[in-house]
Amino acid sequence: MNARDREQFEEFMTSRWPALVRLAFGLTGDRWLAEDLAQTALASAYASWWRVRRADDPDAYVRRILINASKRRPGLHRVRRPARLPG
Repeated sequence: MNARDREQFEEFMTSRWPALVRLAFGLTGDRWLAEDLAQTALASAYASWWRVRRADDPDAYVRRILINASKRRPGLHRVRRPARLPG
């Protein structure tokens, strides 16, 4: 990756980080898992930045990376509230 690509990626990462963490939090229900998942998605996007930046919608491309990464993680699922006890 050349300096220009790195700069483009850093700008993308900085601008999209909050939204990616929110999406990941919606998938996990846990702040720390959400940040880890967002980092995983951005690491994957960095590795294939040449493909991501050429996509029609790079933001959607990275969101899809994040969603797919969440599906591959064992035990990672949306946190649910405990069922109400009768009575």
